[in-house]
Amino acid sequence: MRILVLDDQEIIRVQLKRILQKSGYAVTEASDARTALEILDREPMDLVLSDIRMPGMTGLELMKTIAARVPDIAVVMVS
Repeated sequence: MRILVLDDQEIIRVQLKRILQKSGYAVTEASDARTALEILDREPMDLVLSDIRMPGMTGLELMKTIAARVPDIAVVMVS
């Protein structure tokens, strides 16, 4: 399973990535919504873990964009 972890705070991304990788998941990180969308355009993901409150596009706005572009992906909001 491939998971995209999205959070503007590096420490949170690193912690989530470490936990998920120890459980055997392939993890990719993004620090903002624009980067997350670029990653989703070129790499298949099974799950997105996204912060809700981020500068620029919020996690909720991103979730709507992802649903329109990649309707079969699961998105979990983390705050």
